[in-house]
Amino acid sequence: MSGQARRDPAPGELARDALGREAPGKDAPGPAGADGDGKVWNGSPTNGGAGNGGAGNDGARNGGAGNAKARSGAGRAGTDRDHQRARVYRAEDLVARILDRSAEFPVVQLAGSSVTLPIERKFGDIASVQRYVDAVLELPWVRQEWLNAATPVTVRERQGPARAHYERVGHTIALPLHRGTTAWALRELVVLHEIAHHFAEPIEEPHGPEFTARLLRLVDCVIGAEAAFVLRVSLLDVGAAIG
Repeated sequence: MSGQARRDPAPGELARDALGREAPGKDAPGPAGADGDGKVWNGSPTNGGAGNGGAGNDGARNGGAGNAKARSGAGRAGTDRDHQRARVYRAEDLVARILDRSAEFPVVQLAGSSVTLPIERKFGDIASVQRYVDAVLELPWVRQEWLNAATPVTVRERQGPARAHYERVGHTIALPLHRGTTAWALRELVVLHEIAHHFAEPIEEPHGPEFTARLLRLVDCVIGAEAAFVLRVSLLDVGAAIG
């Protein structure tokens, strides 16, 4: 990470030329689908945002991940210890279920706060996931914060209903496309989880405190503070440590 002073991005802030979200201070719909209305995202610029609600009383400036079924122990950075894996998966499963019902229940009560949920991006195919990953890695604040962002990541299909997987050798995210008729891995939370593995240090517990802090940072600044708040509360509730 650069030693130069930098301005942290505002919650939900992204470069318009990369992922197409509105700049801070603009009113924008939630970031799901080709035009923010919940449709499948195929890589075109969108007018997404973090939602219009507050992120709770603590501000939640470190945010979350997604569906635990889409997670894996892959991408572990030089250690076989992974004490928090099950806890992180439980927390992510809860967040995924909450976001999946955001159209029906757009406002939830959590930890004494009313939270207006963003709409999570979904993807139509591997090519659209690749474009999304490329765009995230190109964001200036991501490049400044994590040196590994300069290393390209390849997205490929993984055969069978196995978990999503990050391969440090080759810098590859492998995503199973379907479980039954559900494209459960083709969602923003899953992809950000695997990107967080890409940014791991050589010696680091795979789903340890450093990982959860990094994942929360990505969710906060890419999806929005509301999703980050929900994930942070869920992680703390299951006893997962955050660095």
